Amino acid sequence: MREVRYTEAVREALQEEMRRDERVIVLGTHVRTAIANGGITAGLLEEFGPERVMDTPVAEAALAGIAAGAAVAGYRPFIVIGSLGYALSLMDQVCNQAAKMHYTTDGEISVPVTYWFETSYRGWGVHHAQAIHALWCHLPGLKVAMPSLASDAKGLTKAALRDDNPVAVIAHPNLFGTTSVISDSEQLMELGTAKIVRQGSDITLVACGWFMQRALEAAEKLAVEGVSAEVLDLRSLVPLDWATLTASAEATGRVIVYDQGHRSCGIAVTVAAGIQERAFRSLKAPVVVVATADVPIPFNLALEDRVVPTVDNLVQAAKACLSY
Repeated sequence: MREVRYTEAVREALQEEMRRDERVIVLGTHVRTAIANGGITAGLLEEFGPERVMDTPVAEAALAGIAAGAAVAGYRPFIVIGSLGYALSLMDQVCNQAAKMHYTTDGEISVPVTYWFETSYRGWGVHHAQAIHALWCHLPGLKVAMPSLASDAKGLTKAALRDDNPVAVIAHPNLFGTTSVISDSEQLMELGTAKIVRQGSDITLVACGWFMQRALEAAEKLAVEGVSAEVLDLRSLVPLDWATLTASAEATGRVIVYDQGHRSCGIAVTVAAGIQERAFRSLKAPVVVVATADVPIPFNLALEDRVVPTVDNLVQAAKACLSY
């Protein structure tokens, strides 16, 4: 067992999978120099050479098309896009091509591409501070992971690289410097599995990515006031782990879904509706959604905190739910 940083864990996943499978290739801007994206590609060029680690122009749509073609030809591309704001330009290649090809060819062709995205740079304004991960969850044929711990970042990245169809791995820059304990044995996870990261009996707090860490902060504040809050990390957004979600909701009877994405048509609303359907008779209060307001993200940090829900917002919502 050892303690590893989030970005180091992703780099280990890439190294191990590239050693295991020569079909894994890495493409993107600055992947050779590793001066961006938290340095997740550091050392790959030296070990695997320029034919498997390729710098590309800042042309996201072209990169996604190249990756899809390479995947059809037998490779397993890992493409580094960066901000989800940039990723909007490659929607056609992902939504209409990569995510659909397995279905449109009756399973004859697979497109094993892993997309690495980063979301929600705090204080970076309307384009880069927005959390639009829910957009990628509306594309049938695409799986979506959003790891909040270094150990999960490694395991989910490896799972994505081994999946025979496209997977988006979405990371929050605020997590890049965080650490967690990783086993020396192979860290491989299954997509579609949530995890209880803190046991509790009074209320369940559901979150993903950086907001899972904030949910843990809220749970600590609630504990001071005698409230036992369970924290559930979604880890995988597509598919969702309904069994774990339902079991936790039935055990505590109260649920808050806390998400950095916008409320309307967001992950939080989807999870809340699914829990209401599956655990209705066990609920002691309606499932509560605490999510970002449906407005562009302001550049000013004070204004951003009025739009994006804080830890204190979650604590207050939990108290209201408990008094229902």
